[in-house]
Amino acid sequence: MPLSWRSRDGEPPQVGLDPARLVAGDRAVAAGVRALGDERRTTPDTEGLYAGAVLVVARDGVIVHEAAHGWAATHDGGRLLAAPRAMTAATRFDLASVSKVLGTTAAAMHLVDAGQLDLDAPVRAALPEMPAGEGRDRLTARHLLTHRSGLPPWEPLYLHAREPQAAIARAASRPLSGPPGGERRYSDVGFILLGELCARLAGLPLDALVRERVLDPLGLTATGYLPSRHRVGIPVHTAGIPTRCRSDGVAATAPGDWHERRMIASGDPYPVEGHPDDFDAWRTHTLVGEVSDGNAHHALGGVAGHAGLFGTARDVAAYGWAVVAGARGADLPFAGAAAVRAFVTPDPTTGEALGFWSDPITGARGRSRPPGSLALALSHSGFTGCELLCDPGSGLVVVLLTNRLHPFGPRRRIGAVWDRVLGALVGREA
Repeated sequence: MPLSWRSRDGEPPQVGLDPARLVAGDRAVAAGVRALGDERRTTPDTEGLYAGAVLVVARDGVIVHEAAHGWAATHDGGRLLAAPRAMTAATRFDLASVSKVLGTTAAAMHLVDAGQLDLDAPVRAALPEMPAGEGRDRLTARHLLTHRSGLPPWEPLYLHAREPQAAIARAASRPLSGPPGGERRYSDVGFILLGELCARLAGLPLDALVRERVLDPLGLTATGYLPSRHRVGIPVHTAGIPTRCRSDGVAATAPGDWHERRMIASGDPYPVEGHPDDFDAWRTHTLVGEVSDGNAHHALGGVAGHAGLFGTARDVAAYGWAVVAGARGADLPFAGAAAVRAFVTPDPTTGEALGFWSDPITGARGRSRPPGSLALALSHSGFTGCELLCDPGSGLVVVLLTNRLHPFGPRRRIGAVWDRVLGALVGREA
């Protein structure tokens, strides 16, 4: 019987997981919820990190744990809500950079499978805005996927461009820090260009490409771009997305653009051209259903290669299992197994996958890896407080989504909680 890429509900013993370990992981998540109205930076590291969270754990396509904790929204600006909105398993989150793998990387897999994207062809043929020089003639989609393009990590494109094509031209013309294929340097700018490359090759807007070729075929009905525009009877674009992505079911995130404004003013962590006073459209309200990332919102219309997707933990987990199934030889609705394995099999020299981060991880305790299975797990995180891990070797998928930016801006990252969850479930190699 062919391996199914579809997820289903079940019980931990069905897939060899100890329920006690799931309880331990869930307790670590619950411990990270901040007391309602308490905005102090508290200790220990797992206390007071976020207003709310959802944890999903699955193995071999069986979802064995799904739990929500805390609050989806507690404040409107600086005012505590009279009736804070509880977090639920159906709450949709700003997935931030998890959009890179659930949206853009998946779209790239589809286009490779369809013969429309050559990972090693120069991208300038499809992106003529990119100037010559600095080795750009050799820059490929593979370089963009592995963050070895030489492009800068980040730039507030919206200081210089207010509409998508001008922003793409600005991104494509950024000076390179080194030759393509050189040092790995995580780059939002690179994934912005990758998303545009995929859209042009497909002949579709990026949101339509991701919806029609990836999300709909997988049945991920709670995931999409631009949730704040979904209203009864008003689809996001002409593809006619149903009104399932409504902002009243979305977790609140940042207090406007405060964080990026501070980054520009301080030059920390990236010195950039421009000053906060050069921009007159700063958001100061609590963001609900608006993408937190400034480039995605201000310059790219809410749809971008590096950010912009909103979705539930269950949908993210379903995608994670589909990738695992593809890595194990299943043909997926959006890409065949050969294309999936081309992305998720680590490079023998660098140990890197395409689009995903690849991490050493032990198999789930008490269960060895199948012979010939991948030795690395695939993962990605998002600045808003999102984590995804999918391990083709053990079949484990873990998703933790939080709203750590709500209500007053960035707090400590959720790495301490994430490590405790993974420690309870699988452990990590040093």
